[in-house]
Amino acid sequence: MTTDRNDLGEILKQRRRTMPLTLKEVAARSGVSPSHLGRIERGERFPSAPVLRKLAKALELNESELLVSADYL
Repeated sequence: MTTDRNDLGEILKQRRRTMPLTLKEVAARSGVSPSHLGRIERGERFPSAPVLRKLAKALELNESELLVSADYL
C-alpha cells in the first residue's frame, strides 16, 4: 500500500483532531517541532521513520500500521 504525503498528513491530522489535541500538544508529546509537524500534515514534508514512530506514539496509533501505510515496511 502506497501512501503519498497528503494522505499520510491527513491521517495524522484527523487522528490529532479526534483526540482532540492541538498541533502544539502533539509536538510537545512527540518531540517534533510544531512547524515540522504542520508541514507533515499539509503534505509539504514526508517524515522519516524515527519521526513517524514518535508521532505514532504521541497519537496513540499502531506504529506498525502507520509505518506500513507510509510505505516504510
